[in-house]
Amino acid sequence: MIVVAFFSIWGAVHGRGPFIAADPLQHVLSLQVFLLLAAAPFMVLAAVVEERKQTEEALRDLSGRLIHSQEEERCRLARELHDDFNQRLALLAVELERAAEAMTHSSGGTSNKMHDLWNEACEIGADLHSLSHQLHSSTLESLGLVPGISSFCNEFSEHQGIEVSFAHDDIPRSIAPDVALCLFRIVQEALRNVKRHSSCSSAPVRLESVNSAVHLRVSDEGVGFDENDPSRHAGLGIRSMEERLRLVGGRFEIRTRPMEGTQIDAWVPLKSTLAERNREAGSVPARLPG
Repeated sequence: MIVVAFFSIWGAVHGRGPFIAADPLQHVLSLQVFLLLAAAPFMVLAAVVEERKQTEEALRDLSGRLIHSQEEERCRLARELHDDFNQRLALLAVELERAAEAMTHSSGGTSNKMHDLWNEACEIGADLHSLSHQLHSSTLESLGLVPGISSFCNEFSEHQGIEVSFAHDDIPRSIAPDVALCLFRIVQEALRNVKRHSSCSSAPVRLESVNSAVHLRVSDEGVGFDENDPSRHAGLGIRSMEERLRLVGGRFEIRTRPMEGTQIDAWVPLKSTLAERNREAGSVPARLPG
């Protein structure tokens, strides 16, 4: 547009080009009409781009709100499971144990049945406790990122029969809560995918500090898949990981090939954590990197 406008003005001044007329006023009017018609498509395009940008920002904001609401609901359900149902099951197990002890001198079948019921109640209570921890990790909330992921990996190995080795290196203790929760959820989702799709018995998890960022890697040596296969679209779990990382200024990468396993990498800048600390202290406004 600048080049066209320059040559049009030069041509009008020197009496050349399409804007030659007897009246100098017609030169200016012709030039203005030409520039207006030439600029109109660009103005429309700019309006469309701006509208699309606003729509994308609204969608990102909605996505962030949905994830936040999801976490609040998970927290509520976890507390209800722990404080209500789990406690009631614990009381039921105690009553069953007392009943079994009271029937020690009665028929052996009845006493054994009561002990079986007590064992089942204890197993249900343990499963509820595990579910509550998956929905909302009290270890993550009270002790931090490394203990939270370590505890989950141990529970996952015990309940799912997959050996999960967790290693960490130089992770600061003052990780922002939203960053810690983001990485914790990625570990959860990645290990669930290992259980569902990989058909392997082990999955290393590594968390480290690299180049002013927290780097998380979850890998397996399972069946993998073809990333270039057009019939295979990213699942909801992968989309959720990507969106969570975007909200904290992070980056996501997945590498896989058929029969060569899958590797998931996530990076979150440490300055996100520092900004969160500064915001809580009231020193400077928090800014997450784009």
